[in-house]
Formats: sequence, structure tokens, C-alpha cells
Amino acid sequence: MKLVLNEAKKLPKLKIVTLQVFAENGKAVKMYEGFGFKEYGRLPKGNLYKGKLVDDILMYKNF
Repeated sequence: MKLVLNEAKKLPKLKIVTLQVFAENGKAVKMYEGFGFKEYGRLPKGNLYKGKLVDDILMYKNF
């Protein structure tokens, strides 16, 4: 992730990066928060995970 964000910073027109992550994946959410991503919304029952519908967390990071 660090490498990807460092490369993204080199793109002068890039102002924001967005991603979606399973709400069930707390470790990934914490990791993204550690890289400066913030939650801006949720997609209820946005994905099928281990046989059940789970929310997606929508996150962003500004440059």
C-alpha cells in the first residue's frame, strides 16, 4: 500500500484515491486508516462474504 500511495503522489492531476473494503475485515479497515484513509459511507449488503451479505465501507484519501 505504501508503494502504491507513493506512486500515486507522483501523478500531478490525482487529487483523491478511493476504495471499498468489507466491513467484516476489521484488520484491513485499520490498515487503511493507518495510511490516512477516511470512511465516507457504506454500501449496505454490498458484497457476499462467506455466504452472507455484508456491508462495504467506502473510504478515501486526499492528496
